[in-house]
Amino acid sequence: MQRQLLEQLIREHEVWFADRSQGSCLKLSGVTIEGINLSGRRLSEAVFQDVEFFRVSLRGAAMHRCKMEGVCFKASDLREARMSDSVLLRVDLSYSLLLGAEIDGLRAEDSQFNRAKMDRAILIKSLFKRCSFREASLKDADMRRAHFSHCVLAGASLEGANLSRALLVDVDLRGVVVRDAVFNETRMGPVKVHGTVGKPRTYLDCGAEELDFSSDGDGTDIRDAEGLFAG
Repeated sequence: MQRQLLEQLIREHEVWFADRSQGSCLKLSGVTIEGINLSGRRLSEAVFQDVEFFRVSLRGAAMHRCKMEGVCFKASDLREARMSDSVLLRVDLSYSLLLGAEIDGLRAEDSQFNRAKMDRAILIKSLFKRCSFREASLKDADMRRAHFSHCVLAGASLEGANLSRALLVDVDLRGVVVRDAVFNETRMGPVKVHGTVGKPRTYLDCGAEELDFSSDGDGTDIRDAEGLFAG
């Protein structure tokens, strides 16, 4: 997509967001955005469908309540981006930089966060369905009240993360680092827990059931919570 045209559309969107009687909402479909610096821009409530972001900086951009479907971020920088209350359907954020990003209240389905850098990200009250976080880094992330359903976090780092009152249903936690993580009133089950690394800082008033300790996650070693996160 031509840089000049994109800039014009974003300016119109920023005008529209400030005064709905002027400008127009940004709606992009079937385009590639490459090598553009959109750091700090106001993109809240924009709509992106089948859009590819390649080497785009969205650092600190305001992206509240955006709707994204079939969107792919490649080698893009979303550090400290503000994506609260957005909806993500089939979005690929694998390998993306999401350090300190605000993605609270997010609803993501069938999306990929594999090997994403999400340290210190805010995921409070976010909902993730059928999403993958394989080997993602979520160190010191705020995941309070987040809901993960049918998700894969295998090999991810939750070191220092806060999962108080989080809900994990049918989640793969094999090989996850839980060192210094906080589990207060967390609910889990069924979950695959073989090979978790380290001990949480706290594990209080949690509910865990249908824990699969088998290395293949095939349900051949179901146990109760005794021995969970043993280090």
